[in-house]
Amino acid sequence: MSSGVGQLALLVRVARTPGLRRVHLGFAAFAFSEHATWLAVLVYALQRGGAREVGIVAVALLLPAIVVAPFAAYAGDRFRPERALAAGYAAQAVAMAATAGTMVAGWSAAAYAAAGLTAICTTFTRPVMGSLLPIITHAPRDLVAANVLAGFIEPFGVFAGPLTAGVLMVVWSPTAVFAVAAVTIGAAAAVSAGCRCWPGA
Repeated sequence: MSSGVGQLALLVRVARTPGLRRVHLGFAAFAFSEHATWLAVLVYALQRGGAREVGIVAVALLLPAIVVAPFAAYAGDRFRPERALAAGYAAQAVAMAATAGTMVAGWSAAAYAAAGLTAICTTFTRPVMGSLLPIITHAPRDLVAANVLAGFIEPFGVFAGPLTAGVLMVVWSPTAVFAVAAVTIGAAAAVSAGCRCWPGA
């Protein structure tokens, strides 16, 4: 019971801090969009070319992101992390919108390329978050609270993203998933852009 009360107190602490609240709302949108679009592009590949195409697309999406990941960690140190975070979300929104557009047009190769760009853009978020949280928090307990909430958000995205994507694909199509995700992550960019890395943020 005391552990649950302590965790609740940490969550309340984050919610009462405007800067942390903005960062975590954006991260929740990111976690949702990342997992929703990953499922959607694989279903799209399955519809277009079966299981073989799913395997090829999955590898093609993962490899560039793996190559870029070491450089993504540099972004949070080289640039102001709150700006890098907002810019990363904006880039994801554009890539997701481009994926939706090319899916509607029936350009599967272009859709896979845009989805690959989406995957690359997502690699920047977690390293930049790692750089941002210690800066935007002003006491060790704030940093603990921020990391605890981020830890809660990750499984939320793993669950809510694919669940929502499944519903959207039953009712509409993978295109709808990318369109919704583009709007969601665009909102995350707007929210994160208002974050400031100084006391009172």
